[in-house]
Amino acid sequence: MQSQRPVRPLSKRELARIADLDQRLLQLQEEKKSLDARRAASERTARKQRMIIFGAWTFEKYPALLEECKQSLRRPQDRAAFGLGPLDETPNGLTDLAPQNSVSDINQ
Repeated sequence: MQSQRPVRPLSKRELARIADLDQRLLQLQEEKKSLDARRAASERTARKQRMIIFGAWTFEKYPALLEECKQSLRRPQDRAAFGLGPLDETPNGLTDLAPQNSVSDINQ
């Protein structure tokens, strides 16, 4: 059986080295966090660009799909993005999905 050696306390130099390593670890963690955020932002931008290109291609190839899309929009901000007016509630509870005239149509 081995005898246990007494544990010697760490020297000032060793304690200072640990403190330096802890500080460096914090710096590296912050740098990684910053780089991860930049990568995520870049990936979001690339995804958005792909979605725009794909949407433009889809609507060019399948114009009926664009009309179907417009008919399915419910949120005011989505409808506004396509130049559509707000949904009109009718007395029977159905919703009028017909696009409204734009300002340029009224002035003609």
